[in-house]
Amino acid sequence: MNPRLLILFLLFPLLTLLMGCSNTVENGQVSPVNINVTHIIISKTEYYTSNPAQMRPADGSLEAGTEVQMIDNAGSYVLIKTTSRISAYISADAVKPL
Repeated sequence: MNPRLLILFLLFPLLTLLMGCSNTVENGQVSPVNINVTHIIISKTEYYTSNPAQMRPADGSLEAGTEVQMIDNAGSYVLIKTTSRISAYISADAVKPL
């Protein structure tokens, strides 16, 4: 057997296991991810996943009380990450520090 193929066959299961750990599915739902929670959403707010431009409909909304990690400040918008794996821009007025 080709040594390169042998290495590939030996490494593939290990890489699959390591990559799969971040996407654990239980009862049909993706498990939450651990984040460094820094802020909380104070009012229901729409979010945009690619950029804060409002020339298109929002990608979704987040409820008040949602805990998030602030990643970056983009003026009147902030880039956040949620435990449910959403990375998005929201209005800076919709969050407050913990």
